[in-house]
Amino acid sequence: MKKVFVYGTLMQGFSNYGLLQEAKFLGPAVLNGYGLYCVTSYYPGIVSKHGAAVRGEVYEVDNKTLEQLDGLEAEGELYVRHEVLCTLADGRKMLVYVYIWRGKINEETFVPYDFTPWHPGVLEEVKTGIGKEFFYFFAYGRYCNVREVKKLLCGAGIDAEPEIIGVGSYINHKLAFTRKKSNGYGALDMIPSKGDYVLGVIYRMPIEILPALNAKEGYPSCYDRQAIRVMCGGKPMMVQAYLVVNKHMEEIAPDLEYYNVVLQGMKDRYPYSFVNKYLIKHCNEKFSFNNPQILKPLLYHYDLYSDYQDIYFADLIREMAIHLGDDNDIAENIKPTPEMFRILVKLTDMYLRGALDYGHLIPRGLYNHLATEFERLTGLAIKKA
Repeated sequence: MKKVFVYGTLMQGFSNYGLLQEAKFLGPAVLNGYGLYCVTSYYPGIVSKHGAAVRGEVYEVDNKTLEQLDGLEAEGELYVRHEVLCTLADGRKMLVYVYIWRGKINEETFVPYDFTPWHPGVLEEVKTGIGKEFFYFFAYGRYCNVREVKKLLCGAGIDAEPEIIGVGSYINHKLAFTRKKSNGYGALDMIPSKGDYVLGVIYRMPIEILPALNAKEGYPSCYDRQAIRVMCGGKPMMVQAYLVVNKHMEEIAPDLEYYNVVLQGMKDRYPYSFVNKYLIKHCNEKFSFNNPQILKPLLYHYDLYSDYQDIYFADLIREMAIHLGDDNDIAENIKPTPEMFRILVKLTDMYLRGALDYGHLIPRGLYNHLATEFERLTGLAIKKA
């Protein structure tokens, strides 16, 4: 008997499941190190992809069924059958056969892990950021403050903590107070502006909160909800964002409560340079506010970092120290992962031994991964090696 991992039309409920109907179902599983793509309008394929994962199902089949599967998948032509290691729902590792796509792939059709397992129409969901059970929400105003999202969930009777994917960047746009609220004060919007950018917290929200969020944002009369493409950790991502319908381009000053809620949310995780430029300084100049800008924490021997031979690494550890240091509570909000600190320790060790050579794959890969994760958590772009 052979074990097979399937991720497309062979899964339960789909068109080719009949071939596996008599096979023994061993359970759902995850295949790490592979990415799922919609290679045609009707079926998917997987290829090797670092950091990606695919959800599917595992079956135990006899030789006759395996031959039928080879025929269906045009094994050796469209797909090639490989033996790989997958992880079952109970944590067990298992060697299985899987069919890997041999043709070209289009990155526009990549299906992130959250949208797997594959199903008809999944590509449309990816392009909108709205799945069957959740959606990605890009929050740049009141809801960049996680406390406000907690209130929203609680008010809707949803007992769940906000799930933050990271900080995204909407390129060639800027913040502007173009929305006139019923109280006469202004609220934030995003408007086109070449060379600028808007940072927003990306939440993975349960789909059942969408009606309540629409109501809070005054959709569709006050704000229109649109699918936009943002960058998060150096990767493109489709998200849902609310944009003002009737824009007052001269801008309207916000009230103190709204301003402070937004300011606190931004201070929790954004780079201070962004908060100073696009909120504090903007409001001071536009509305004659008199709010002090945030002082960036200084490090001991701050001016000596340029003596490092490795400027890339020096810049990265300086920014991490500023954002995650013990004199700054941002770490409590963005929750850096243990993996980040493990890689930082490894890179520091390599640097001290003179082995941090970006001409080699492992040091370069470790550095770029750490820089990308830091960017995802904070929105602060870091140079890649």
